Amino acid sequence: MNIKNILVPTDFSPCSKNAVRIAVDLSKKLGAKIHLINAIHVPTPHMDIGGQAIIEPMLEEYEEEIDKKFDALDEEIPGLKDVKHDHRAYISFTIDAIYTAMETKKIDMIVMGTKGSHDTLEKLLGGVSSEVIRIADVPVLVVPETTKQFKPKKIVFAADFNKIESIGRLSPLKDIAELFEAEITIVNVTEDDKFPFSRLVESFKVDKFLKNIKHSFETTKNDDVRAGLFEFAEKNSADMIAMMPRKHSLFEKIFKSSVTKKVAMGVKVPLLTFHE
Repeated sequence: MNIKNILVPTDFSPCSKNAVRIAVDLSKKLGAKIHLINAIHVPTPHMDIGGQAIIEPMLEEYEEEIDKKFDALDEEIPGLKDVKHDHRAYISFTIDAIYTAMETKKIDMIVMGTKGSHDTLEKLLGGVSSEVIRIADVPVLVVPETTKQFKPKKIVFAADFNKIESIGRLSPLKDIAELFEAEITIVNVTEDDKFPFSRLVESFKVDKFLKNIKHSFETTKNDDVRAGLFEFAEKNSADMIAMMPRKHSLFEKIFKSSVTKKVAMGVKVPLLTFHE
């Protein structure tokens, strides 16, 4: 698995610190460097010289305080001292800081924290997390606060079996499964019993690509695709869910369903996303 640089945005909350712990575990297994970032946005519209004189000492104080918090992580997070890592504070919107770090640090994976079972899906994938998943051209691992170690053995990959332009884009899923010797269940959640021939062709491609990994295919029927996925994952004791977001796809059905079908289901296992 060719991951050399892992980005971890943190606001120093318990859930973001937990994401750092998971990143440390991955770093040790992959030999990757961790890049920790924090961001704060300071509105400065039409600021005159007097305003700058006020704001600049505040920003300096912020950067000093954040440096102390980053240093404290070295003592608080087990193993962080033992892996290569750096940190940086950005004066910007969080999403802009993440995008800048992705470009300048040649990031291969992003690890983000969430409060997990205490969050609704809307909170998990609202705001920064959803935007990161949309813009990132690298795998994004969203880790619930309740996940204390990342050693997936049963992965549920949600697939709609629409045309996959490049089967190689499933490499992050394949690599994680190989790294942790996990088995993959490819599940298609349908609102009816139809399974067109075109989707069967795509399933053959996936089957061939994962030939050296223990895997199986399942179909589950549910009028609410989102609810069906999480019910299936829980029933099958999955310890990770994987998805490949793309326009007009299963991802949109799950995370952009109508108001009447929204289900406040807590995400209890890590979510890995990677783009087509």
